[in-house]
Amino acid sequence: MTEFDEKYDELKAYISELEKKFIDRFLSSGLETNPEEYELDIRAYCILSHAAFEDYFEQIAEGVMIKGLEKWYSPSREITPPLLALAAYSEKRIGYNEKKTEIPFDQLREIFDETKTKLSTRIRKENHGISVEHLANMLLPVGLYIKQDVNLRNSLDKLVKQRGLYAHQGRLKKHPGSRNCKKLRRRLSPVVRGFAIQSQRFV
Repeated sequence: MTEFDEKYDELKAYISELEKKFIDRFLSSGLETNPEEYELDIRAYCILSHAAFEDYFEQIAEGVMIKGLEKWYSPSREITPPLLALAAYSEKRIGYNEKKTEIPFDQLREIFDETKTKLSTRIRKENHGISVEHLANMLLPVGLYIKQDVNLRNSLDKLVKQRGLYAHQGRLKKHPGSRNCKKLRRRLSPVVRGFAIQSQRFV
């Protein structure tokens, strides 16, 4: 089992814990539960699950980047897809400088070090969500792609929208309901698992 498998299993276990605490009892109570009874629980579930997914994707992006650089820094100088993506992401280029006598490796190492710092900042400090755009900004620079699947993208959009409403508004008139929240989670699971598999292939 790789570290990316472990991260996926940890996320899956945590989401299940959230469901048991905030969702399951309303599923077993039938359709008679009023929104006022489950609003705070659904609100907590959406916000906490969104945070968990966001942290997972950030860990994947950063982990793939670090692994790719470690392989290139090793004596074998192994070149991987994440390394090539980082090179494309960087705005700098190697070239002749009469004031320096650096070999190409030294120039590349300086470029990759700066790129690592820049991307780590984007991932850990500047990222604020899991919309398709936010995920692309984190994942494409390390060679990971977002599957072109309408259902998965819709699930992401719904979770992002619902989390935004719950995080920035007071009591709502319209609620997603516990069944919809759990259905959303099931649709998101293939997205998460897909990135875990991609990460294994690259590193």
